[in-house]
Amino acid sequence: MNYGTREVIELLVFDENGNKVAHLDSLKQSYLKTSQGYSPYLYIKDALLNYDLLEFSHAEVKNNRSDYEKELNNEKDFKEISYNPKLVKKCKLIAKTLYRTDDTKEDKEVYFNIPNAKTNGAIDFTSCNEGEPSTFDSVFSIHSYNENGDIFKIRIEQ
Repeated sequence: MNYGTREVIELLVFDENGNKVAHLDSLKQSYLKTSQGYSPYLYIKDALLNYDLLEFSHAEVKNNRSDYEKELNNEKDFKEISYNPKLVKKCKLIAKTLYRTDDTKEDKEVYFNIPNAKTNGAIDFTSCNEGEPSTFDSVFSIHSYNENGDIFKIRIEQ
């Protein structure tokens, strides 16, 4: 049986202890690059800016102003992220997608389990032009998780 690839529908991001930190379900594009001689990585293009991923990948700046001070200065409440492109955090990824079989034309769930990844400090904020919505690009580097050099597992629904 052969399978036709569909787009990645969801990406789940977990910290190195396995706690879920972000759920991205608005991906416009993604690709897993594993060329020989190059470091493997997962590249995603999201239609929405996922604050949970941004907060996990970088550091939240604490606002130390009291509610009283905010009210006096008529300030709106903001959350602030300190962006550092050199900051790297270990994480685990699960990419969920659908493959369509060539014989029965059924969609089958497929999971890419990536147990050893790292956030890459790079994030691209693409502004829109010509009526296209903005996109937010993120990159994860992928590393082997065992002595054999394996980097991910694929689970295909039967």
